[in-house]
Amino acid sequence: MFNVNGWLANSPMIVPTSKDETIGAFNRGNGQKVPMFFNPISKKRDEELETKVTHEAKTLTALENHVAEVAVSFDEPLTYAEIQEKIPKDLLINWYWIGTDSDLLDALDLLDHTIGINADENGKLTASLKAEEWVSYDYSSFVSAVKQATKTQGAIIGSVDIYKDARKQVEKYPTLKTAKFAGVIVSGRTENLAKLDEESYVYATNVGLETEILPYLMPTK
Repeated sequence: MFNVNGWLANSPMIVPTSKDETIGAFNRGNGQKVPMFFNPISKKRDEELETKVTHEAKTLTALENHVAEVAVSFDEPLTYAEIQEKIPKDLLINWYWIGTDSDLLDALDLLDHTIGINADENGKLTASLKAEEWVSYDYSSFVSAVKQATKTQGAIIGSVDIYKDARKQVEKYPTLKTAKFAGVIVSGRTENLAKLDEESYVYATNVGLETEILPYLMPTK
């Protein structure tokens, strides 16, 4: 996933696989599962592709005494305030996905080209910082980084320039108050994550890393 200069960074190499008409992605180096996002406006989603929408969060009910991370794709973009209201308080938001303005991209296209912003340790973003300050969870700095990236970088998927697509998004939503996000990565206990697929605003869920809860490795939520 992308996060240029701290916000947009090349993701690790991942390998798509399919089973039962769904798709999974794994880090080529360590074999760990990578959480994926799905584009609800993609024209490809109803075609015979190996990118069927997944609802993996509900499968976590069978995994007791574990914590995990889940990519949650929204049915439609939500404002920052709406996300704070809707995401259960027993889960921690780690990352916000700005989504895509294109209906030509599906989950497979987005695998290595997902752009978003890190949350702070409490799952939050800041609206604006002083010019001399720099943190990975400041939205105004993220907007500036995306705009700069279109001048120095390019990644064409089909006919879509990923960076120019991202610029459209941040120009549409220049402030955190107006910003809308297409999804988030959340972490927490598996029994709490499993309930996400019951939420009406959720379009897809896809599990990433998971690990057993140990005495020296306790979740914050």
